[in-house]
Amino acid sequence: MDEELWRYVSNRLVRYWVYMILLISITMTLSTLFYPVLASTRVGDVVERQIEELFEKAESVSGPDPVGLAALIFLNNTMILLLMALLSPTIVAPILIGMYQGLVVGYIIPALLEGGFINSQVGYGPVVIYYGLSVHGVIEIPAIALALSPLLGVFRQGLRRTITYVFKLVPYSVLLLVIAAVIESVVTRVMIILIVLIKILFGL
Repeated sequence: MDEELWRYVSNRLVRYWVYMILLISITMTLSTLFYPVLASTRVGDVVERQIEELFEKAESVSGPDPVGLAALIFLNNTMILLLMALLSPTIVAPILIGMYQGLVVGYIIPALLEGGFINSQVGYGPVVIYYGLSVHGVIEIPAIALALSPLLGVFRQGLRRTITYVFKLVPYSVLLLVIAAVIESVVTRVMIILIVLIKILFGL
């Protein structure tokens, strides 16, 4: 990363990171709180269908070797990143995509607890679900924030220069997503297995 680009990004990265966390957290919280309402709407149907597809894909590649699951997570996150980068000239689209991701994660939590539509995942309880989801977003959000942080300077730098910066940063974000995929496919699975074993051994 050249010095000019890093200097430009370093002044905006933390701010964009914080904005993304706030945006996703607020959307996720509202999605969880209003799950009964969402579940009865067309939006709920769309989200459920997407989550079911993701779980089906994950189950089809899951096994002793987590490489397939890591690849699936990486491809899914990279597609979201590229979509946000390609639509970054609209300024608004990345915000809406971030909100939708928060909505999906917020929807998953009560859906799993309720039993609902993902029957294979039911029975873990709130503790397992919490720790299973806790590592998600730890690296993805900074990775996406890195690529999109130049958008904070769009009115000062101009749209063309801003978009140039965005696509120069995408490869660095993709590298971070590789790390995120490995962590999610390995660490999440190990955490869930350990928690389930503890619950069984101690009768929790």
